[in-house]
Amino acid sequence: MAYKPEWDAKAELIIAFTQYPQTRQGFEEYLDERAEIYDEIRFYRENGSWRDTNTDPDVRDEVLEGVFNQQSNNCYYNVQTALTPDVTYVEGYALSGKGVPAPHSWLEAEGSVVEITPPLSEVEKVDYWGVAVNNVTVVEAMTAREQADPIVEYILEQGYGYDDIRVDADLTSA
Repeated sequence: MAYKPEWDAKAELIIAFTQYPQTRQGFEEYLDERAEIYDEIRFYRENGSWRDTNTDPDVRDEVLEGVFNQQSNNCYYNVQTALTPDVTYVEGYALSGKGVPAPHSWLEAEGSVVEITPPLSEVEKVDYWGVAVNNVTVVEAMTAREQADPIVEYILEQGYGYDDIRVDADLTSA
């Protein structure tokens, strides 16, 4: 199976997803089919899950206190530059009320989504499917690439498996 860059998969994702029911189940069916074609989507499907969006408003406000200069539609930059030991980087897809999944990243605090990227930060109902990545891997990828890009692309390029990037991974034995 060949690795395809996210921008290739992104356009194809939007076009092909319109053939499926615009629901969580429809999205999972789409992932199942596309996982056979794209390594990135297979990684998300095998290791991702629906994320909790019932974030405590106090937790969200606390996270947002340290976040500034969010760039509209630039989630990877926003989230990677807002990373702290108290939050988790998560990457995958966001499904807004429009029904079209968008490759996306966000923060999680205390196990719940904290959206910091406009315009999604202003949308009331968004579903998230993603993979949490430990902060060490995120910083490693940012340093190696000298920019904020999708982390899963880096994970695949490096040949890492899910056990290497889990939030609870034992990074001391590396």
